[in-house]
Amino acid sequence: MTDRQNSSSSTDGTDLVDVVTVLHDQLDNVPLLQLRGAVVLPRGTIVALADGTAVQVQSYHLIAPRTGSEPARLVARVVRVSGDRPERG
Repeated sequence: MTDRQNSSSSTDGTDLVDVVTVLHDQLDNVPLLQLRGAVVLPRGTIVALADGTAVQVQSYHLIAPRTGSEPARLVARVVRVSGDRPERG
């Protein structure tokens, strides 16, 4: 891969697809956090959200854009945790 392929915009006037990373609560089916760029956290990583909620990364999937104007979405499925163990419910 060249440096041009890694950037979000190339010098020949064509824009490459942007990526948005979304932390998505898989139990409540709601997005919790959206980040610009591809942020791949290792499975099992615990993330503390601004409201004090802690979530643990379980898996990822990629949603390709339907149009050239929307970004690809890297969705991290997470579950809320209590201490260092996922809540069951």
